[in-house]
Amino acid sequence: MITNSNAILQNLKSLGYKVEFQEETDQVYYLIAHEGKSIPIFIKSISDGMVVQVVAFYPFKSEVNAHPDLARFLHLMNKDIDMPGYGMDENSRAVFYRLSIPTFEKKLKISLLTTYLNTIEKVSRDTMNSIAPIANGSITFKELIDKLQ
Repeated sequence: MITNSNAILQNLKSLGYKVEFQEETDQVYYLIAHEGKSIPIFIKSISDGMVVQVVAFYPFKSEVNAHPDLARFLHLMNKDIDMPGYGMDENSRAVFYRLSIPTFEKKLKISLLTTYLNTIEKVSRDTMNSIAPIANGSITFKELIDKLQ
């Protein structure tokens, strides 16, 4: 059972994950590769240990003029999935997918965490190339919808 960043770090290392600890943010992180790009995945215990948050940041920044279309697209993707988590930060221009895992009595089985990590890795790889063209402004939300119909 894991309860804090150090336990997350040690447990994932023992399973062969190449994880590091980012002291300034109290987060564990590692990188996954997709088509020559690295997707950082951050893991942090929040809300006094009641939740473990996992966030994958896509390896591109959004263009400011694309934010309205990107927000609409991410909302469309979120509305039809069981665990919505696509998001963006307009200030930093970051695009991400986030999962929040509730803990039971501030403890989480490592097998459950690794299941969530496998999920976020798959989601990140499978959707990166769909999100990037909208984030960089090379296609609008309307153009995408028109192509899909």
